[in-house]
Amino acid sequence: CRPAAARARPMTDRPHRGRPPRYRVVVHELRDGRQTTIMDASANGFIAAAVSIRDGEMQVALGDGGDYELKAHIALFIAGQYDDGPGSSAPTR
Repeated sequence: CRPAAARARPMTDRPHRGRPPRYRVVVHELRDGRQTTIMDASANGFIAAAVSIRDGEMQVALGDGGDYELKAHIALFIAGQYDDGPGSSAPTR
């Protein structure tokens, strides 16, 4: 599998005026013509990835929002959830 080379946009801190934005992330599972909401959350920051493997090639869509420090904490938290690899006893939620 080869990861995609490009990100949706760089993970950088953008200066803003006023209150920082909030983000709403909604994820749906699509199966057999049915749509099930898996996640519907609003927060000050997010990192999201959607991945498909087709013909041995990994296609990735990435998105992120929020200030850089918050996104760095999110990334560390996600990495900690999967640091022991498949089949580990590390919690996944």
